[in-house]
Amino acid sequence: MLKLLTKRKQIDFILADTINVKYRAIFNNMDYDLFKTYFKLNKKPIELYLACSLKISTEVINNLSQAINKIKENGTYDKIFEGQ
Repeated sequence: MLKLLTKRKQIDFILADTINVKYRAIFNNMDYDLFKTYFKLNKKPIELYLACSLKISTEVINNLSQAINKIKENGTYDKIFEGQ
């Protein structure tokens, strides 16, 4: 997504959270400072969603859900947002 944003003139704007953009920029060896925040919808997302293949097992979905709930309960979730 970020590579397309920097390469295609037709794409001017994406809707994404800063944590994901920063992670993806670092992951793709891109300069995070190339990207600017124009609108801030809220400080912390109310709900985050994870898209998975329809073929993924129920066990994996349950494990992911439990892991997300665990980091919310132990404070890791909030620490991630504080580190933005």
